[in-house]
Amino acid sequence: MNSSCFLFKRNTRAAQATKAALVAAVFALLPAAVCVAQNTQTDGAGIEFFESKIRPALVKHCYECHSNESGESKGGLLLDTRDASHQGGDTGAAVVPGKLDDSLLIKAISYEDSSLEMPPKYKLDDEVIDDFRKWIKMGAPDPREAKTSGLADSTINIEAGREFWAYKKPKQGKVPEFPASAWPVTDMGL
Repeated sequence: MNSSCFLFKRNTRAAQATKAALVAAVFALLPAAVCVAQNTQTDGAGIEFFESKIRPALVKHCYECHSNESGESKGGLLLDTRDASHQGGDTGAAVVPGKLDDSLLIKAISYEDSSLEMPPKYKLDDEVIDDFRKWIKMGAPDPREAKTSGLADSTINIEAGREFWAYKKPKQGKVPEFPASAWPVTDMGL
């Protein structure tokens, strides 16, 4: 009877430890769930803001020089997809969600840096620049997906691929002539 009480107490302690671990896990994950719920609520408004304010400005002022469709990528920067905007170009990340100071796009469109003035021929209206600032502060919600990985669609040329040395059948090479023919006894001696 004493041993059964010991097992019962052991199971109770194990059950209490499991309950405590589950409660701790729920409380640990609760803030993340709240953040996801908040992002879901603001994503709709953020996406709507992007579609009504940011995308039209990008199309009108930026895509001429920084899009796949234009065939150009000045400064290595593409702005026609979310990932490309976040990756940026030769000078760094164009859009860093939630971080105005790290987003080179803001520096460029607000003419803060004379080497990064975009668009190069004119400065955007203050209202448009404020829209970009607001968009980045809200986390730069952007529904755009990558269309291609590079500027041009690549095609695979099967026939040219067959010419690659690794796909050709091996050929027996000619054994070179050796001036002292008595020295190599076998082909391995060459």
